[in-house]
Amino acid sequence: MSATHRKVQYFSLIILTLIGSVAAYGQAERDTGIQNYRAGKYQEAVSVLEKLYQEESADRPTLLYLAASYTKLGRTSDANAIFSRLDEAKPTTVRIGLR
Repeated sequence: MSATHRKVQYFSLIILTLIGSVAAYGQAERDTGIQNYRAGKYQEAVSVLEKLYQEESADRPTLLYLAASYTKLGRTSDANAIFSRLDEAKPTTVRIGLR
């Protein structure tokens, strides 16, 4: 194996590690927002989930819980705006259980 080939493999490994770290961060933040929603802490849920939405790393559960939190806070126009963007959201395999 050439030195160049080893460098490419090493660089690829670093990139994949970074991508995984970013994804894990987003998932942890989403989970915190969902936990806040389920605990009835709708404003706290909005604070967390809005960050993911603004960073364009929001998946469908993030958008659903953000819109539901807006609804619980009486912010229906904000909720409707989020609901209208659901088709554009990244797919996920997370189970959604809104109350």
